[in-house]
Amino acid sequence: MRFIIAGVAAALLSGSAALAQDHAAHHPGVTEARAKAADAKLHEDCKAYMGRMMDPKQPHDHTRDKMGIASYPNGKPLSPAEMKGMHDKCQAMMDKPAASETAPPAPR
Repeated sequence: MRFIIAGVAAALLSGSAALAQDHAAHHPGVTEARAKAADAKLHEDCKAYMGRMMDPKQPHDHTRDKMGIASYPNGKPLSPAEMKGMHDKCQAMMDKPAASETAPPAPR
């Protein structure tokens, strides 16, 4: 019985937020990994919001124009400057209030 009580107490204490510590300063690479994960999350959020505008650039393809099939299935990825521009544009669009939020109330 003592083992069960000790196990339950240990489980409760290990999950306590008061005992949780941030060890990023003690472990190399943790801060960089968190920053990379945040960048990946931002990229996925922007990609969901911007749609196909963030897809790789396709070269001008006459085959696709004439026949409807792409002879270059994989395009050239956007440059870091282009990607930053897309993220800035996305951020500006998300920060801008919707038209319904800025419109004055309708008269009654």
